[in-house]
Amino acid sequence: MTVGNWDSSFNDLQKTKGPDRLYVRKDGATYIITDSATLARMKKAIEPMVKLGEKQSALGEQQSKLGEAQSKLGEKQGKLGEEMGRLGEQLGALAEKQAGRENSSDQFEAKQQEIQNKMEALQKQMDALNKQMSGPSSKQEELGRKQEALGKLQEKASAKAEKEITAIIDSAFAHNLAKRV
Repeated sequence: MTVGNWDSSFNDLQKTKGPDRLYVRKDGATYIITDSATLARMKKAIEPMVKLGEKQSALGEQQSKLGEAQSKLGEKQGKLGEEMGRLGEQLGALAEKQAGRENSSDQFEAKQQEIQNKMEALQKQMDALNKQMSGPSSKQEELGRKQEALGKLQEKASAKAEKEITAIIDSAFAHNLAKRV
């Protein structure tokens, strides 16, 4: 991570074996900071970003689950659409056959009614799926708004943390707490 004029690695601050440490690159040289008070200040500075990141991750998981549910509903809608298309083709072929005849036959009308009834039944299923889709869609929109709000908070927290981290690192160098590796 680049912070101001410092090139820092926070990976070593997060649950590593052994004592916590922070590596900083300054003017092409690498330094290590092991002072526990300085490292505690660093952790405290990034804590709001970590917490916001956890919230964003939890929202992302919810969005993913909703997306999966929406996908399954979409697949069902696609299959219904295909079936409606096939029935439409049958209806068109039937109408084409009947077009050359002057009189309408009872058999033609019965077949036409049968296809139309099937299409209406499929349309009802499609309408039901559309209603089912509206729930996850509105929830997805709500989660998206929350994610956007968290993103804005994350941006502010990041800017604040960057200032704090720069000051902490500067202080570590000023107090000879950064040792060249």
